[in-house]
Amino acid sequence: MNGNGGQSRVGRFFSAFYGMWRGGRQTMREAFRPAFTTQYPDELLEVSPRWRGPLRLRGIMNDEPPPVTSASPIEYNKLLADLDAKRRLAPCIGECPGNVDGRGQNALIAAGEAARAYELVRERNTLPGVLGFACPNPCENVCRRSYFEEPISIRQLHRAAYDAYHARPRPHLTSDVTRKQRVAVVGAGPAGLTVGYDLLRLGYGVTAFDRYPEPGGLLLSGVPIYRLDRNVLRNEVEDLREMGMEFHCEVDVGPDIPLEKLREDYDAVVLAIGLSRPRKITVPNVDAPRSIAAMEFLPQCNMGGKPEVGDTVIVIGAGDVSVDCARSALRFGAKKVFKIMLEMPDEAPAQDREVEEELAEGVIHMCRWGPKEVLVDEKGETKGLRIRKCSRVFDEAGHFSPKFIDELDEMQADTVIWAVGQGADTQFLSGTGIGIDPLGNLVLDRATSQTTFPDVFAAGDISGGPGTIIKAMSAAHETAISVHRFLEGQDLKAKREAQYHPRFYRYVRSGLAERETSSQEPRALMPLSDPHRRLRDPHLQEELGLAPQMAKVEAMRCLRCQTQACVGCSLCARVCPDNCITVEKEDDGVTRKVTRWDFKMEWCCFCGLCQDICPTQTLSCSAEYHTASRGRGTYEYDLERMLRDFDGPQEVQCKDGWP
Repeated sequence: MNGNGGQSRVGRFFSAFYGMWRGGRQTMREAFRPAFTTQYPDELLEVSPRWRGPLRLRGIMNDEPPPVTSASPIEYNKLLADLDAKRRLAPCIGECPGNVDGRGQNALIAAGEAARAYELVRERNTLPGVLGFACPNPCENVCRRSYFEEPISIRQLHRAAYDAYHARPRPHLTSDVTRKQRVAVVGAGPAGLTVGYDLLRLGYGVTAFDRYPEPGGLLLSGVPIYRLDRNVLRNEVEDLREMGMEFHCEVDVGPDIPLEKLREDYDAVVLAIGLSRPRKITVPNVDAPRSIAAMEFLPQCNMGGKPEVGDTVIVIGAGDVSVDCARSALRFGAKKVFKIMLEMPDEAPAQDREVEEELAEGVIHMCRWGPKEVLVDEKGETKGLRIRKCSRVFDEAGHFSPKFIDELDEMQADTVIWAVGQGADTQFLSGTGIGIDPLGNLVLDRATSQTTFPDVFAAGDISGGPGTIIKAMSAAHETAISVHRFLEGQDLKAKREAQYHPRFYRYVRSGLAERETSSQEPRALMPLSDPHRRLRDPHLQEELGLAPQMAKVEAMRCLRCQTQACVGCSLCARVCPDNCITVEKEDDGVTRKVTRWDFKMEWCCFCGLCQDICPTQTLSCSAEYHTASRGRGTYEYDLERMLRDFDGPQEVQCKDGWP
């Protein structure tokens, strides 16, 4: 052993000799090879796909028409699946229960074609104007603009599209009846109107029956007037009437016309009756006078009545219906309104914007409390509510499983309103032979919405479960496909494309201090009526609508996600650690186009962050690069080179490009 790790002098000599021999062998091998030059950019050097590689730019917004997602009701689901397979499905489309093309709407409004945007939206949202007032806009939860700013006002732009469409002379709408079969729809609410609209587009004759004086269903009875202008609903129903949909109002199927009669007169019957049966929680004295369910209270407010609520009102519930009840009670004379809710504010299912307006109007929240007993006086009249403390709402698995403790309290009130859900009113079907389970729900094939009678189907909440207006419309689209297959003699399930709803990243709300300042205009704020006037006038609209120019500027904020055409958002340049990318655009509030997109390859470390952040998926890292004999320092990709054709198999795409 010695100080050189035990290696002898002889060993070190042979080790050095072996190294020189290897080097000399490599030198001789290269000496006899012919010289070659790779000329940029005509020849390619292939590298490992694991290397992120230089960039490829697929397209520029200037050269691309506004993207729209449009197909017949039968083909729409497959279209979405194909778009997602090509990574061209925008999150706002996929997250919407009805798969409404919010991206296409925004692009058309930005291009000055708001009326055409209305027609596009109507393919999946039968009542764009109505939803412009009353939709909970789940599409905005996944809007990629939220990544560094605020989401696009997609719901408000529905309303702007409606305003533009109905501001022009009313177009003559027709829908030719090309098939001999006729379909009866029981219920003219959102689901009934949607299934009727789809069947009209497919060439069937459609007749709707409704017990209310005019079409609209729960839009008339359940949605407060301050949230939904009834003239908008009437205008959109009139469009359907002009297209050929027939309406028979103030007709109660069952008492006035038996279901069997409809089955005799029509080739198929669709039950779109909604969930209008009131529900309460079983506690002592729950049926005392002025202890009423939301589905009893709201129709009184919305259909010409003037309910007497007294000075103090307690509303039980935490959803959107509870907000409607609380705010309506204030408008009909209540001086104080308390909301008893098991959930904390961040757990409540109601829309944030509705809760904010509710609190601004003076509604008082009592969180982590539940009802124990309705208090009554010696005459049996409601005088208040005994409540008990709730220690938890959900169990360890996240399931709804409230747990109460012995802490009790009492509250005085003139009226108690139960906003704890509603059920299906199927009493009119008793004795018809149609399948009804012990809970009063229709027995259905959940995949097709077909009842125990082959020619009778269900649509909306009664088939898809309780939810929002757009969710009811979504279920109705699927029912229309089932009815079409039935009338065509096709198998209701074979080779049927399921409704497409991939999962997207949802953005949480953040403070303005945490958001990046954008070069674009901030999110358009909906002008609101004066809150003090609103409380004195139950019919005064809360939202006043966006001006046309404001709507156009807001639509220009849309990033046109997944279109694979650069919109000049410059996010790639912002995240580039080496400042390789330069993006320039013109954006004057009227026109918007990309004027320059440059990439300095000699600075690039090939990290791929620009591809990951690109909302339109315009950028991709390719497993190839161009080499030049003059050295890497001469590399520069200009726009012409970045737009080169590429169909090689080694393109590298980041599947989860967003967080």
